Amino acid sequence: MAVMSHHHTAGFRKLREGLKEQTYLAVERGEEIERLIKGFEEEKKLWAKEKAALEQKVQDSTSQRDSVLRNRDLIIEEWKTSNAGLEFAANIGLEASEVAAREVVARLQEAFKKVYPQADWQAVEAEYNAAVDATFHEGNDYDPELQVDDAIDIGDLLGGGGSPTDRRPLGRQDARRSRRGGA
Repeated sequence: MAVMSHHHTAGFRKLREGLKEQTYLAVERGEEIERLIKGFEEEKKLWAKEKAALEQKVQDSTSQRDSVLRNRDLIIEEWKTSNAGLEFAANIGLEASEVAAREVVARLQEAFKKVYPQADWQAVEAEYNAAVDATFHEGNDYDPELQVDDAIDIGDLLGGGGSPTDRRPLGRQDARRSRRGGA
């Protein structure tokens, strides 16, 4: 049998001790990895529970929102047919018609000033408003027509005393001539 030298035996012992130490460290690291994996698994389960809870909250919130929207729509539909809703609709309609009337009067005033630049618009407007008020108070018609009062001197309306020929209304030809500045 061959005898190993002391030098070789000491080397094997060192190698064996180093191997034992490396094995011990590997086992320790393996256990640490197992603990980390177990911790990650537990954390993963917690996150899954939280995710499920959040998804349920989102579903509940969506359901509540849809319910509120349905209730809102029902309330609005009921309100539309209630006295308050009908009054609101009437007020909005009245306001819209007033805005439209103001716009029409403004355009009419512009056209009137182009055709009769020397005329007094306030007198015409006052006469129209008086006719509207009188008709409204009589209860006859809610859409009165402007009627010509022959007792009004058109010369006074046009800004001066006019001759009887000035009292006739301008025709289209007359209006075109007055805009062009011709006779």
